[in-house]
Formats: sequence, C-alpha cells, structure tokens
Amino acid sequence: MAPIHLHETIDARSCSMHIEKSLPSAFPESNLEDWLRARQIDTVTVAGYTINNCVDSTIKHAFHAGFAIELLCDATGTFSYANAAGVASAEEIHRAFCVVVHSRFGAVVTTQTWIDAVGAGLPLQHDTPIASNRRALKLLHEAPHDGRSPHRPNATEILMQREDSQP
Repeated sequence: MAPIHLHETIDARSCSMHIEKSLPSAFPESNLEDWLRARQIDTVTVAGYTINNCVDSTIKHAFHAGFAIELLCDATGTFSYANAAGVASAEEIHRAFCVVVHSRFGAVVTTQTWIDAVGAGLPLQHDTPIASNRRALKLLHEAPHDGRSPHRPNATEILMQREDSQP
C-alpha cells in the first residue's frame, strides 16, 4: 500500500504531536495516551477518514482507555462497499456509524456545534443504547406503511419528515 501524506496546507502547520501509524487506531503505535494523560486531557475529539476504520478504531480505543469522545460527523467520511456480505453506500455506513457512536461511545456533533460548545464551555452529551433503541422502535412502529410499498421508512427518514412538518 502506498504511503498516505498530509495535504501540504495541513503539513505546513505546526503541531504538538504527529503520529505515523500502520494500524487503524491512533493509539497502539504511539504514545498518544501517555501524551494526553500528561497534559490532563480527558476528552478526544475525532475527525478523519474513514469513519468505519481508523475513526472507529480510535474512538473505541480512546473510550476503553477512559477518555470522553467527541466525533465531528461532518469532518469524517467513508466510501461505499460491495462484497460477498452485501452492498452499502458511503452515506448508509456514515449514518450508521454516527448513530452507533452517539448511542454509547461519545457525542456526535457537527463541527460548528462543537466550536460553539467549546466556546461556551458546554459539555456535549451522548445517548444510551437502550434509550436509542427504544426511540428507534417507537419511530419505526409509528411509521406509515401502506403494505404495498417495498420501502419502509427508516428512523432517520421519519425524523426528517417530522422536522420538515414542524412550523
């Protein structure tokens, strides 16, 4: 695999720590955890590519090490997949990972929401798996379905329809 390089604009900026890695998580081949603890940093804010690989691995590693997690959903991405297990679009994968992370591992917010919260000194909250599941079951149960259409709206579509119908 060819080495990946930072964009020249990013590479030209100074940084406190630069990590070169060959595994998905930013933690195993670095002293990142020690570096964060030495500076009494208790929260890891994650952005990057790809959400289902490096981002997810870093989130899980940081979570298991006891750090609070913030995921900037509009500063992450992925690509579509098709293999023997099935087909998934980049959008489906991204949405699913954001929902799962927010349900247990950390707060999932946009970059602007994160900037506003940091500026105001406000903590970001995540959900719980049980509350997320109960909400999803309720939304899916309430979803209109005429029985003829092969498409049953998913929870995201239902929430979006509700937001669109709000005055």
